Amino acid sequence: MRFTTHVKMEAVRIDMIPLINCLFLLNIFFLLSSSVVFQPGIRVDLPAISRKFAGREANELFITLTQQGKIYLAEKPSTWEGLKLRLRTMHKTDPSRVIVIKADSSLPHESVARAMACAQAAGFTKISLAVAVPQEYASPREGPGHEGARR
Repeated sequence: MRFTTHVKMEAVRIDMIPLINCLFLLNIFFLLSSSVVFQPGIRVDLPAISRKFAGREANELFITLTQQGKIYLAEKPSTWEGLKLRLRTMHKTDPSRVIVIKADSSLPHESVARAMACAQAAGFTKISLAVAVPQEYASPREGPGHEGARR
């Protein structure tokens, strides 16, 4: 027994343009919602740590100490005396800033302690050290080889 139908079957056509539009919108959403952390400026070999800490803050002020003994404050060359004067000036404009010391891992502890003392003498109370985060502790937002996590 064979039934006949009077419904005519049309070929199904999938329109790709709305699908591509959705993919582009998702791409844009993920690009805008992700955070990319760049460490601009002077290259230093940061010491590694063995555990993960919290993220960065928006009002950080970097003191960089290189292997050659050069000092930079906010990527501008300085001396120890110049560092003290500029830190005092910056403390007057914004005392809530976080000082982050990026020191090369081969530097003696004395240089790092001296930079911390300059920041404290200027009146800053939030002082951190920049370290390299090992790959096993790096979050997906930081990506592989991320350096400069604040500690």
